[in-house]
Amino acid sequence: MIEYSRLARERMKERGITEAQIALCLADPDGIEPDDLLDRIRYVRCVPGHSVALRVVVRIEQRNFVITVLPDKRFRCPPT
Repeated sequence: MIEYSRLARERMKERGITEAQIALCLADPDGIEPDDLLDRIRYVRCVPGHSVALRVVVRIEQRNFVITVLPDKRFRCPPT
């Protein structure tokens, strides 16, 4: 079960990001990156129909807790 911070829920609503998109990103990422904060890690996944990837930031020790979500404009997805 995935848990979400209040910030993650706000960002999901603002950006039209669904729980299904986040679950896909966590289950089958296109990339995993360290975060600037040592207790966090970023999962990156291209979302069908979008030109940029979705970045999901989670705690390293609790990877089912989503801290925030946002589009990752640095990660280029193939055209769909």
